[in-house]
Amino acid sequence: MANPNNNFHGALVRCGFIDPTADHLIDEGIADTNTLLLATHDDIDTIARTVNRSPAYQQLGVSMAFISVKRMKGFRFWADECIRTGYEADPNVFDDDAVDAYTTKLANYQALAKSFKNDYDKPDPITKMTKWRKFDEPLRNYLSQYLSADSKTWLTYLIWEDEDTLMSSTWTPTRMKTA
Repeated sequence: MANPNNNFHGALVRCGFIDPTADHLIDEGIADTNTLLLATHDDIDTIARTVNRSPAYQQLGVSMAFISVKRMKGFRFWADECIRTGYEADPNVFDDDAVDAYTTKLANYQALAKSFKNDYDKPDPITKMTKWRKFDEPLRNYLSQYLSADSKTWLTYLIWEDEDTLMSSTWTPTRMKTA
């Protein structure tokens, strides 16, 4: 029977890791796309720092080059995208073209998310509900500028105009507004 880790090992090699490093990552528990998804981008950075600073790993021939780490993050981004869209994250599908494409997509997404970080003003807190109409538009503008971490799309919020909508048993989508 074929070792299922061979497919994952091949994907790590396509990311630019040498065989001893790919073997080490698999031995340490990052053995398939499901376990890769458990590691955040910060976790991957921590693993790389630990490996690169340790003489013991260097003696084993294990090292994690900067570009390989970026590609591994692209691999994780690809796996996350597969799961989110309902596809199986099969490492065989993560070919050389996907390595480049998803590493670039991740970099573009991170740049976009960074450009929106703290770039907008938070509305002043509402003190009385009678001032809702004046508060409503700045709130919608503020909320519409946040990206969702899971779907990588702009967040949508439901804001009801009046309390009766919440209590109504005949609520329909025409009665809602999105930010």
